[in-house]
Amino acid sequence: RMHDVKYKLDHSIPMHPVTQKCPWITLNGEDVADSQHIMEFLLDKLSLTPTYDLEKNPKDKVLARGLRSILEDHFNFCVMSKRMIHGKYEDVAPFFPTIVNVKMVQKFIAQRIMKSIGSQAKAQGIGRYPKETVLKMAHEDLEILSLALGEKNFILGDEPSELDCAVFAFLVLNLDDFLNKPKIDEEAVENETKETETQNADDCEEKYKNLQAYIPRMKERFWSDWDDLC
Repeated sequence: RMHDVKYKLDHSIPMHPVTQKCPWITLNGEDVADSQHIMEFLLDKLSLTPTYDLEKNPKDKVLARGLRSILEDHFNFCVMSKRMIHGKYEDVAPFFPTIVNVKMVQKFIAQRIMKSIGSQAKAQGIGRYPKETVLKMAHEDLEILSLALGEKNFILGDEPSELDCAVFAFLVLNLDDFLNKPKIDEEAVENETKETETQNADDCEEKYKNLQAYIPRMKERFWSDWDDLC
C-alpha cells in the first residue's frame, strides 16, 4: 500500500509450506516469506524507490536496524511469553476458531497451539522468565519506541518509511495489552490498592501517548478500510 503495488489476498494456505512463515507472497511464480524479506524483495524486483534512503543516512540506518531488532527479536518474544506461557487459553482460543464448536475441543486445540508457540519463546530464552520480568522487558521496549518516535509524526520524520510498516504492525496488534499494566498474580492483585491500580494505568497511558496517536495516523494514511477488513 505504501508503494501502490496492487495485490490479491489469498487465505487458502496461510503458512508458507516450507518456512511456515506468515505472511508470504508469490510473484511471477516465486515464493517469498516473512514481512521484511517481502518488502526488500518487492523493492528490488519492482525497482521501487525506498520512501527514505537509509544508505545516505547511516545514523538512521543504525536506528532502523536497532528498532527492528528490538521488535522482532525481543518484544515479539515478550508478547509470545505473555500470551502463550503466562496467559489463559480463554484469551487465546478466539484467535484459533475450530470447526467443532465444543468447548473441550477448543480448549484442547488452544492449549496445543499455546504450547507450540510458547516453546519458541522458551528456546529463545525470554519464555523461561517469570511473568513479572517478561512484562518489565516488554515495557522497556515500548519506552524505547516511544523515545524514538518522540514528537514526530513517523519514526524517521514527517513522512512514513518502510520502517513504519514494522513498527505499526507490532503496535497495532499489541500496544493495548500494555496500556493498563497487567497484574502479576492473584495475590498481587489482592494486595494492591485501587489507588495504585489507577496510578499504574495512568502512567502507561501517559507514557505511550505518542504511540497511541501514531496508530490511527498510520491507519488513516494506509488503512482507511481497517475496520471493514477486521
